[in-house]
Amino acid sequence: MKRARKLHGGSLFFLLLALVCAVVNASGQNRSEYVISAKAGQINFVSGSVTVLRHDASSSTWKTLTVEERLEAGDRVKTGSNGRVEVLLNPGSFARVGESSEFKLVSSSVERPQVELSAGSLVIEASIDDEQRIEIAAPQTSVMLVKSGLYRINAVAAANATEVFVRRGRALVGNGAGVMVKAGKMITVGGSGASSEVAKFEGKNKDALDLWSRERASTLLASNHKLARSRDLSRVLASFNANDLFRYGRLGLWVYNPTLRCYGFLPFYSDLTSPYGFGYYSPFGYSYYPYSGGRPSGNVIVGGSSGGAVPGGATANNPSAPIRNNPAMTSPDVPRSPRMDVPERGGMQQGIERPRDQ
Repeated sequence: MKRARKLHGGSLFFLLLALVCAVVNASGQNRSEYVISAKAGQINFVSGSVTVLRHDASSSTWKTLTVEERLEAGDRVKTGSNGRVEVLLNPGSFARVGESSEFKLVSSSVERPQVELSAGSLVIEASIDDEQRIEIAAPQTSVMLVKSGLYRINAVAAANATEVFVRRGRALVGNGAGVMVKAGKMITVGGSGASSEVAKFEGKNKDALDLWSRERASTLLASNHKLARSRDLSRVLASFNANDLFRYGRLGLWVYNPTLRCYGFLPFYSDLTSPYGFGYYSPFGYSYYPYSGGRPSGNVIVGGSSGGAVPGGATANNPSAPIRNNPAMTSPDVPRSPRMDVPERGGMQQGIERPRDQ
């Protein structure tokens, strides 16, 4: 039996307890290695020199940061000349920080995670719906990500300026009314707070941080495909209703992959694509529903704790059955899955629905 990943926070403890109890009752097997993350700040990847200063530390000593840890609000992180780190925000959104950078996690809310970049560069791969925002404070300005997309922010100390690049999506830059920067555009904000004109940038110009971010996205896509096909995970998910699952993410879930020793994104929707144009697999297979701003209420996701099931779906008593579209989930209260504004060169891959014969 695999050892369960250490949980962070009381809510995750009770979720894991429910997972274990439901699965043991249903199938007699402990699948507690699958842990759903409910907060922003989990460290998902570290390479090179990366250190952390905890907000509640008794001294000002920076300590080595590992993937076994989670950031709390107020924690600061620094990367060395060879350091990189990937941090989970809301499910489906990643902050990837490059070398010689420093940032602070301001808020770990999955609805509105907030990061403060004080030096260096970060890339954010964002998957959000109309009710979510991701906020980044930089030395010269603030940035609010208002749409799913791909963003790059540089704190350029030598020029006393902040650069914001929007490869996909839409960002509101500046305090107050701000300036809306659309896909394919960038803006520079100087030390006086004055902004340059919004301008186009050459999308083909990508440095090591951009290339690494795409590489990580590709690696995590493979994790997504493995998780979505896992029958063990299906046993866990079969015991939850909509209220249980949607409280941990509006578009999907962070689920721990014990093989890769990191979290992967598992979307609720079969047509959800990443900002890089990769098509996600979904074990739920739901269609693309309009979003009305509400939350699901009591609809069964895949079967239920009593062993009931949607037609053709998995149940607690028959977890190996293929998970199919759930007629019960046609409620307009289900959050709408986002689509990207601008496709990758050569055309965007459409969301990949889980094969029905598996």
